Amino acid sequence: MRVGGSLGAGFLALVFVVAMAPRAGAESVEITHRLVAEAALPPEWDVLLRPLPLGDEPVIRHRSRGAEPLVLQLPAGSSWEVTADLPGFWVQRQNLVVASSGQPSRLELQLWPLGRISGRVEVRQKDLKPPRKMVVKTMAAPAFLQRPPVPPGALDCPVDEQGNWSCSLPAAKFDLAIGAEGFTPHYRWQVEVQPAKTSALGTFRLERGSSVAAWVAVEGSGIDPERCIARLSPLAACDADLESAARLEQTAVERPVSKDGFLQITGIAPGNYALEVRQPGFAAARVANLRVEPQRETFLPEPLLLARPIALEIEIMPPVDEAGEPWRAQVMRRVEGGSGPTPIVFDGPVDSQGRFTVTEQAPGWFGVDVLDAQGNRVHSEPERRVDSTSQQTIELRRIAIEGRLRLGAQPLGGTLWFGGQHGSRRVKMEADEEGRFSGVLSSDGFWPVDVEGREPAFRARARAEIRPDRAGRAAVAIDLPDTRVFGRVVDERGQPAPRAAISIASQDLDQHVQADDAGFFDVRGLSTGSVALMAAGSQARQSERTVLNLVEGRQAGPVELRLRAMKKLSGTVISSRGPVAGARVVLRAFSPTVGGGDAATGPEGTFTLEVPQNIALGTAVVKAPGFGTKVFPVAAGEKPLSLTLSEAAGEIAIALPRGAADLSRENLRVIVFQDDMEVPVSLLRAGEGAQVVSDTEPVLRLASLAPGRYSACLARREVESKGSALDPTAKDASLTCDTGQLAAGGTLALTLRER
Repeated sequence: MRVGGSLGAGFLALVFVVAMAPRAGAESVEITHRLVAEAALPPEWDVLLRPLPLGDEPVIRHRSRGAEPLVLQLPAGSSWEVTADLPGFWVQRQNLVVASSGQPSRLELQLWPLGRISGRVEVRQKDLKPPRKMVVKTMAAPAFLQRPPVPPGALDCPVDEQGNWSCSLPAAKFDLAIGAEGFTPHYRWQVEVQPAKTSALGTFRLERGSSVAAWVAVEGSGIDPERCIARLSPLAACDADLESAARLEQTAVERPVSKDGFLQITGIAPGNYALEVRQPGFAAARVANLRVEPQRETFLPEPLLLARPIALEIEIMPPVDEAGEPWRAQVMRRVEGGSGPTPIVFDGPVDSQGRFTVTEQAPGWFGVDVLDAQGNRVHSEPERRVDSTSQQTIELRRIAIEGRLRLGAQPLGGTLWFGGQHGSRRVKMEADEEGRFSGVLSSDGFWPVDVEGREPAFRARARAEIRPDRAGRAAVAIDLPDTRVFGRVVDERGQPAPRAAISIASQDLDQHVQADDAGFFDVRGLSTGSVALMAAGSQARQSERTVLNLVEGRQAGPVELRLRAMKKLSGTVISSRGPVAGARVVLRAFSPTVGGGDAATGPEGTFTLEVPQNIALGTAVVKAPGFGTKVFPVAAGEKPLSLTLSEAAGEIAIALPRGAADLSRENLRVIVFQDDMEVPVSLLRAGEGAQVVSDTEPVLRLASLAPGRYSACLARREVESKGSALDPTAKDASLTCDTGQLAAGGTLALTLRER
């Protein structure tokens, strides 16, 4: 037993007997003993001492007789390891420091009589042979069970040809983990080992696989085995689509927690999981990112605590909106490491004092949206940590907006959505026939603006920079270029493709529109210069990319976007631990066509995505919880892709010459290359630990990246006639770059300077 003592008589290969005569500087030492369980002691046995620190010094043996203490003379201030050679007993090693005070130093040895445990082993898989040894581990029970301490350790127990095994243990009541390498362990609770007797534990049917085990405690109460449930869910990339995340969630497993608080979930695949334990009346306990290794058990080192729930008491300042009406609040619980829909825990009006309370919540991260009486989402706070019941205050900034909307040189009436019609923050304003509008916003800086014109009727996207004066007022002019692109989306036979989705990339902003029921589209207000149009329809259809040059006051069209059938591209994402479930795979084609596909891996690590028929070359960006995001070159043939991730990861910090507002104003963007292949910054920002550059700290931090050679470049946003704006050739047109090597666990600092 690999503990601090012996389980048998022959635990020392070589022992020397040394007589120690009293000498100057020696102090008296008294060594006594105590039987932990009733047993007969031999009339004589040896106490063993070895000088500390341990080296090549021989063991010193002293004869102990009966119940009498052993009195020795040892050098003052010396240190010793003390145990005993006592057949049929286990004696834990202890350390002794000889005092220099003239008073005897005392030490008590605990003598544990030995008993035995035995069992028989079978293997469920018929093609596997039984193990040659069983491993028995004594477990320290958590404090809330209030069980007496027992000798800790692990013991290798040989298995004979018939599958039988047995081992010696000190006489006590043990909680035991019993298993073999590569097999899921079994547990036996409060096994009583009696002196000089054998406790038969029965047959153990072993099974290959991975498992998770933990203890669960309930604050001020106990486990309800009928209603205390644990749920183990595989993690998906945080920005995986909801359908993929939902499919993966269907593979989650639930298990009840035993009355004493023990939990074991067996038969699971290796990977990264979230573990949540719930019991009515208590806040759930959650482990956000639990790594499960192949053919091993992951045992949580600390018990999961089901705590008493807390209340979120939130006050909004000012307490009412501009019209004097109460606010409405939405509170979302941010599930750490989760990828599914964010649960809404409160959605309702706020009282006239601006206060509301959300009860029965577990401590954690919360997002809060504030809406006015017209339904404008004036404030969105994505993360707020709350650990106890206390009042939280949200202070809203109010900037009065007076603005003008024009198409070319003419005023335009219509509807504007600051923040975007479907943005996390959105404020709706109406422009009259003279193009005048007004409203209130909650922050300065750049806002995306969706525009719906009335005459002519069209949709457009713009951006506005809000610069308030000292009084909190701002004048805004939104001037849409007098440009127009119109045309039709058709299928391979030239028939209309109703409701096809059209993406438009420009040197300023990207936007998405939808064709009407006859396949027609008409878009105005796009920025002048190059724009690229691509259409996608139902049944896996996509058009080639069409590039146009727009000029103020001129029309471009009619443009025909012809949908073509896509082909399926499949593959597997793997790691050293096996298949990787929940990985997001984004394929970007750049030769001879452009386009791409997006998919998430299932429980077996496999994925299938739709790509253009004539794709030859491209890249695949793969990101998954617990792994470094990596880019792979792709040659799209018939052979399935095999993409290997590593857990090694680091981060890069890119110092920028200017803040976010200046970059946006001049249509500058940051491009990141991993081993000379671009990693879209938009994908990296969607991951855990990413930080968007601000004006006060112009540093872009991107985390969870695979080790490798990285380049960061600052470039003007352009649409090339060949490929997309994200084509690898973009590096050649960059204004400034910096390059370095990212090591596992490290941070790579890159600096982009003005030329």
